Amino acid sequence: MSPRSDITSLFPAFDTSQAGRGLFIDTRGYADGTHTIAWIATDSTGQADGLGSRFFQIANGGTASLTSAVRSAARQVPGASNLVDAAPAQTAGLRVRRGFDATTPFETVEATAGTYELSTEELDRVEIRLPPVPGASYTGYLRARGELRPLPAGAALDGRTGTFTWQPAAGFIGPYDFVFVCGDPAGPVSRHEVRVTLTPRIR
Repeated sequence: MSPRSDITSLFPAFDTSQAGRGLFIDTRGYADGTHTIAWIATDSTGQADGLGSRFFQIANGGTASLTSAVRSAARQVPGASNLVDAAPAQTAGLRVRRGFDATTPFETVEATAGTYELSTEELDRVEIRLPPVPGASYTGYLRARGELRPLPAGAALDGRTGTFTWQPAAGFIGPYDFVFVCGDPAGPVSRHEVRVTLTPRIR
């Protein structure tokens, strides 16, 4: 941590003595492919907001491994559609939180015509808590062009707890259809269809 003269000149009324920071990431703990890094700031009153995000690529296995991972992320997940669509759709309320403040209470979103509808701004953060099912875990997909594809960049799903988070980068606008499938060793047992609509961020 160190001062930054450029930041100090822009914000002379604030303490910028620790404005310069550096962070090292051990990429060996992550899969090859495209990832997202985001910055969140919290002020002295507890207000939090995102400052932006960037895509970056990890290639621990070399260029060929990175190329394969990037291509796979844009392709259909083979053999998943029939199993997923055969699982009963769930409509009980989901717990949802928007924004970067971890103390913000969750709200309950009900399904309409079998789909949960959420709306938020680009660059915002969305957190969805799927109902835990003992002995089962979740898998998530993006529905695009009638296909099931991997989750987009910036999205993560903890299959054990059913916690889904997504912080879309700039330029992600419009509706995105997700399906979260709960399954056990015998196969899929239920699914949640969720549409997240992103609107342009105007500040």
